[in-house]
Amino acid sequence: MRRRTPPGCGAWTCSRPARSCGTRGCRRSCPYLTALRLNGLRAEIDCALFQALPELVDLTILNSKRTINVEALLDCRKLSHLSVVNCGNPFRRGIGAGFRNARFTHLDIRYA
Repeated sequence: MRRRTPPGCGAWTCSRPARSCGTRGCRRSCPYLTALRLNGLRAEIDCALFQALPELVDLTILNSKRTINVEALLDCRKLSHLSVVNCGNPFRRGIGAGFRNARFTHLDIRYA
């Protein structure tokens, strides 16, 4: 079930097998979003989108096999808690080393 959060709220969850997840106008509709949890999405998740969320601190992506551009998460200045589990290993080819050396207080990408 997908839930929308009223303006000013800090968290949003999308946890259904969706083929598409509405992200158009995301910065305009939720600029103060601090936590985001995505679970079981069939749609492609382009991590470059999260750069449009300046207050994002906590990001969890679970069971979503089509996750791309994960290196864009390094440009999210406030992001300090990152958990990516069972997502088809988007951190392969040495990308994960850049994350281990970054500023994250919580980093769970070992089983990405």
